[in-house]
Amino acid sequence: MLGSAWLRPWRLVFAGAMGWLLAGLIIAGVAMWRGPLQEVTVSGNRTLSAEVLLKAGRLTAGLPMHRVDPYEIARRISALPRVYSADVRRLYPGRLAIRVRERRAHLRVALPDGRFATVDADDIVLSVSSAADEQGGSARGLPLIRGIKTPAVAGRPLSDAALERGRAAVEALARLGFSALERIVVDSGDPFLLSVRLPGRQQLVIPHDVLVPALHTYWTVVQRDPEVFDGKAVLDFSALDPRGGGRILIRR
Repeated sequence: MLGSAWLRPWRLVFAGAMGWLLAGLIIAGVAMWRGPLQEVTVSGNRTLSAEVLLKAGRLTAGLPMHRVDPYEIARRISALPRVYSADVRRLYPGRLAIRVRERRAHLRVALPDGRFATVDADDIVLSVSSAADEQGGSARGLPLIRGIKTPAVAGRPLSDAALERGRAAVEALARLGFSALERIVVDSGDPFLLSVRLPGRQQLVIPHDVLVPALHTYWTVVQRDPEVFDGKAVLDFSALDPRGGGRILIRR
C-alpha cells in the first residue's frame, strides 16, 4: 500500500507531462495546418515555366496551407493544353510539390484561317500561332501538314480526315528511317492523292491506297542509288499497284 501511495504522485506527474506534450503537438499541428505557403517545387515541366504553372494553380506566397486544395490545383493545372496530367501534394511545414507530365508536340498544322497549330500524338491542339510567329521559327522542328479544313481550339482535339492522312504519311516515313522529318510538308487535303514535299523541294504524289508501298519503293530506290532522282521535281506514284510494282512517272 505504501508503494502504491508513493507511485501515485509520479503517475499524476507523468499524466500531466503527456497531456502537456499532446497539447503541444496539437497546437503545433494546427499551426502547421494554418501556416502560410512558403515554398513550391515544380518538376516534370519541359516547355511550361514554373510561373505559368503557379499562375494556373492560383498559388501565391502566404496562402494558408489549410486553403491549399491539391486536387483543385491539379485540376486547374491539367486544364492547360500542354499538360497531360498533374500531381500536387502538400508537404508540411509550408511546402507544396507539383509534378506535371507534358504533352509532346508531334506535328504542325496549317489552319484554314492562315494560322498554324501544333498537335500531339492524340491530335490535341497544344497551341495556335499566327503566320508571323511561324515565320519567326516558334514552331520549327516538326513536320507540317496542309489541307486541314477544321478550325483549331487550344486544349481540344482536332478531328480532320486530312490530319489523319498526313499523320499516316509522316509515320510511314519514320518507320522507313527517314532522318529529316522536321522538314517534311504533307498536303493531304485531296481525299484521293497525297502530296509529300521532301527537304530538297522534291514532291511525291501518292494515292492514299498505295501510300506505304509507294514510300517503301521510293526509299528502296534512293537507298540503292541516292542520285537517281536528282533534278526531278515531281515523282508520281499513281501508276503503282498495292504491292509496290508498276511505274513511277517523273516530271522535271
